Amino acid sequence: MKALIISADLFEDSELKIPYQSLGELGIHVDIASTKKGAIIGKHGFNVYATVTLNEVDPKQYDILILPGGKSPSLIRQEEKALEIARYFFDHDKLVAAICHGPQILISAGIMEGRVATGYKSIAKELEDAGAIYKDEKVVIDRNLITSRQPSDLNAFMQAIKEYLYLASKNKKTAHSQKVIKERFTLEKTFCKRLFDKKAKFGFGGFGEAVYYRTYSRIKSDGSKEHWADTVIRVINGVMTVRKDHYLSNALFWDEVKWQKYAQKLALSMFDMKWLPPGRGLWIMGTEYIYERGGAALNNCGAVDTTNLSLAAEWTMDMLMCGVGVGFNTAWQGKNVSIPDKNTPSTYAIPDSREGWAESVKLLIESYTKKAPWFSFDYSLIRPEGSPIRGFGGTASGPAPLQVLHQRIENYLDNYCQGKIDNTRCVADVMNAIGVCVVAGNVRRSAEIALGSVDDTSFLELKDYRKNPERAEIGWVSNNTVVLTKTEDLEKLSVIAEHIRENGEPGIMNLMNVQKYARYGEESKDSASLANPCSEIALESFELCNLSEVFPSRCVNEDDFYQALEYATFYASTVSLLMTHRPETNTVISRNRRIGVSISGIADMLDRDGIADLTSRLKKGYNLVRSVNQALAEEAGIPVSTRVTTVKPSGTISQLVGCSSGMHFPTFQYAIRRIRVGNTSPICHILKEAGVTYEEDHYSTNTTVFEFPVDHGKTRNATLVSAWEQFSILAMLQREWSDNMVSCTIYFDPNREGDQIDDMLREFVPLIKSVSMLPHSYKGSYKQMPYEGITKEQYEARLEKMPSIDWNTFSNSKTIK
Repeated sequence: MKALIISADLFEDSELKIPYQSLGELGIHVDIASTKKGAIIGKHGFNVYATVTLNEVDPKQYDILILPGGKSPSLIRQEEKALEIARYFFDHDKLVAAICHGPQILISAGIMEGRVATGYKSIAKELEDAGAIYKDEKVVIDRNLITSRQPSDLNAFMQAIKEYLYLASKNKKTAHSQKVIKERFTLEKTFCKRLFDKKAKFGFGGFGEAVYYRTYSRIKSDGSKEHWADTVIRVINGVMTVRKDHYLSNALFWDEVKWQKYAQKLALSMFDMKWLPPGRGLWIMGTEYIYERGGAALNNCGAVDTTNLSLAAEWTMDMLMCGVGVGFNTAWQGKNVSIPDKNTPSTYAIPDSREGWAESVKLLIESYTKKAPWFSFDYSLIRPEGSPIRGFGGTASGPAPLQVLHQRIENYLDNYCQGKIDNTRCVADVMNAIGVCVVAGNVRRSAEIALGSVDDTSFLELKDYRKNPERAEIGWVSNNTVVLTKTEDLEKLSVIAEHIRENGEPGIMNLMNVQKYARYGEESKDSASLANPCSEIALESFELCNLSEVFPSRCVNEDDFYQALEYATFYASTVSLLMTHRPETNTVISRNRRIGVSISGIADMLDRDGIADLTSRLKKGYNLVRSVNQALAEEAGIPVSTRVTTVKPSGTISQLVGCSSGMHFPTFQYAIRRIRVGNTSPICHILKEAGVTYEEDHYSTNTTVFEFPVDHGKTRNATLVSAWEQFSILAMLQREWSDNMVSCTIYFDPNREGDQIDDMLREFVPLIKSVSMLPHSYKGSYKQMPYEGITKEQYEARLEKMPSIDWNTFSNSKTIK
């Protein structure tokens, strides 16, 4: 890295000397440029040698431009070459740091319009006349521009420069650590035409199809919206591109003919929904966003240790905004924390990006935990509410959710420093508030899980809103789970049972089994100590896990089921080849390559085929997944995945297919499924025109609620399955299928089974890795529930009136069969 200082005689001595020496101490080569080579002398006699003339400077060779103050800027601003250099740095987004009268050079270069800056008080009006926003503060940071007022601000000035260089270094390492996708794979056009000639069979009548169009159909380059064949083609082209790029980038053999044939079989199986990627895979796989930014958004979940709270918070916000659910512990000890001096803030203009939002949270926390400068945040660069988000999709929320988050975090840390809350409460409040911000920020739905000790009373009371009513506005965003780390913790299950009886929390994670076993009884060490929000995957700190899913009800026979397992394993194993934009995450992913091949419709399978047949298929299926993953890893030159199977909860994906979710039984046999659609969406027009029953949303303006009748078939509804039987199924899945964990909520009858929870936990917790429990709810319904039970007669009456829906002209899309 190289820095350039531009100055001339009569510079302010300290404003040149301190940056020159400080950058040198960082190992940065520093050149001083002036109108001529040789000695230049400061106002107070400091003598320095100009190593190059302005005309000799090639700005491409430098990363940093420093403009000291004093009287020299009045001379330098008259040199066209100096102005050209300044423009080059701005045009190429390189760091420019100017202090005192230094910004005068930037004014003369004509590049200050719309920038936020400070400078010596005598040039404030000159800055404003040039179109800049003047701030009378020690240091102002606006993207690549850092400015300060005078010599007494030099400490803050240099601290800001060092912080900028640290972040730039981190981003540079990130860019180098991930492969920018260069090679592309494309399904043959003749095959794609075959896909468009097929008719997709969505589940639950028209409901699954409506969910697909509302949730996963992207806008194509021609402005039209995807149909199912478009989505399948995009996903298959994407996953094959990832594998092809990995092979060719690492000088591995790639057989285009072989992989084209394989991709076509993969696509046909996906089209028929025998296997599917997770929801985020349906949404983002095969897009330029992934090719440009790496694989974070393809991963379902992640987790982080909070020992370093500012880093954990920044990582969490970053990942949540990528659509990744995050688990966190309460390890932060809160030592050496103090309230910063807020009387003389520096300004940080928050960039309009995911990274900018996350970095602002980190800076705020570090002002308490690392005695870093206190910042006044400038939100003017954040796009207004409703603006489109080009890369990820969706629309912007404006700055309001971020402003609320900053206020909340400041309040939590003030309260902690004043002894009003403890460290557990502070961590949970900060992390939950981040989750609420991302939900409100309209980027992705946030999911979190908080992990704590069974001995931590503060943790156990996080969701007791009688004691902590102020947490109700943020506490809902996370599930809370206690982690059992030693045999003695099993003796405290009665305490947990009492909490579960009261409010259905906390969940339980048996870390002893997590770290000792793959499938239960099969010893295989794992360093994971955290969990993802739905608790189907145990994770190390900064680790992510990608999932895929198989649907036995869509497979025509047992061999078809095993083939679908192979394809699902191929998808997840391939996603694990793609690095993310986070070096700390890539380190863990590269070592573990953790994946989770899941199965949905397990309850359907159990009630149709019986426990013996289900167990036999799961055993054989697990061995197949293991062997496929091993073969793919060996061919790609990477480690085999440390864990490969799971059971995920499966929300909207199982609705597309029309089966029970994960291992859970349906709540009702016959039900109304409701879907909410914005009034301006073309989907709303199509559903209304078709004659689907609808009402205006009672809770949200400009939204319509559509109703679909659903029949879950012969599978028992959840009220007919005892908690004991559900626990037995969970234990079987952990023993025969899942070497990760199983996402499972055990539903119990509070009147009939409430006093048996302690006995259930004592019998089954030693045999499993995770579980949560909830009572069956017999409370009255509310209007427009997403899922409402009805009678068989009501179902048949609604089904008779249910129209067919013509999606042919959806949002100018091409005709489909």
